[in-house]
Amino acid sequence: MRASTAMPTTLAADHAGLSAEQAIETDRFTLQLHPSRSDWTEIENWMSREGWDPGFGDASAILALDPGALVIGLLDATPISAISVLQVSGLYAVLGNYLVHPDYRGRGFGLATWRAALPHAGSRVVALDAVPDRVGTYEAAGFTPAHTTIGYHGTIRAGRIADARGIRPLEAGDSAAAAGLDALCSPFERSAFLAVWCAASGTRTLVYEDRRGQVVGFGAIRPSRSGYRIGPLIAETPQAAGALFDALTSPLEGEDVVLNVPEPNTSGCELARERGLLRASHTIRMYSHPVRPAALAHCYSIASLAWG
Repeated sequence: MRASTAMPTTLAADHAGLSAEQAIETDRFTLQLHPSRSDWTEIENWMSREGWDPGFGDASAILALDPGALVIGLLDATPISAISVLQVSGLYAVLGNYLVHPDYRGRGFGLATWRAALPHAGSRVVALDAVPDRVGTYEAAGFTPAHTTIGYHGTIRAGRIADARGIRPLEAGDSAAAAGLDALCSPFERSAFLAVWCAASGTRTLVYEDRRGQVVGFGAIRPSRSGYRIGPLIAETPQAAGALFDALTSPLEGEDVVLNVPEPNTSGCELARERGLLRASHTIRMYSHPVRPAALAHCYSIASLAWG
């Protein structure tokens, strides 16, 4: 069965008071386990109304890596819930995009969607980024807080001149260096994720070379519905991070931009403030099992709150 492409805007009369348990028992609540990109676009429309801002190419990149990552919950063939469980590697998965239409919250549909989708992670460690008021819920499900990530939003300033020395586009031969830098900031290696993420349509990825010709930083910027999002932005030094930020944003003066900086990286928070960005939100990174420490001082923006 193909889902209706229209997201519900008002509560259907025959859905009033209907619980997930009742809907499951009568086969009215089902799951679309392999939605198409166009079906997920409707979910992104819903996310935008919720105040989320996915990048235009995000879902296509994810489907290239893990075709089974996306799940849509359907009530009478109409989408009312969604979630993603991305198999990043054989050891690591990321849970995100977890939402329920406002008219259907508090009736078990979100939990039913979660329970159906989570087995896709298998035995992998699962990561997620929780809004503060949901941390207790995830703790009850066995997740443990690791650190805070701060969302900085702002407008790219006019007149700032990027220092292009050492900056160039990412090339195929840079993949090992980029994956090595990323591995410093992540509990798990995720080179396959980086390969599809940095090559996504509309994404521009740059590297920073030191005087020895060694890649000591890289960053990606991608368009979204309300502007641009930078991530990942990883660098061994604040100088490299700043140069990458300026090179990524210099063609986009006046556009809105977002950085998601792990709070332990005080240099990253300072970079955001120096570039005129303001703290707008924060989330809590959580893991289902213990993970090795990560060198978050090198991470100036994570790739995505939804995808890790």
